[in-house]
Amino acid sequence: NIFCLEKPHPKMKPFKSNVVPGKLKHAEGNIVIWLGDGNYPHELPEGFTVMTGDEGRQFWERAKKDWIKRHPKVARLENDPV
Repeated sequence: NIFCLEKPHPKMKPFKSNVVPGKLKHAEGNIVIWLGDGNYPHELPEGFTVMTGDEGRQFWERAKKDWIKRHPKVARLENDPV
């Protein structure tokens, strides 16, 4: 799984940016791309990697393009890659 979190809305409650379900017992191969200010604000269990900055944004753009290419019949948003 890849989770990309842009800068949260100022009125967003802090716990809403946590991608990990409260009762998670095992995870592997998950990537959290944090594009907000500072460090990702939650502790993540084993099985999660955090990416930030340009490296995270480039990884996200590549993953998004790959997903779109593999799912050609899914409706697109205005700014999606072709």
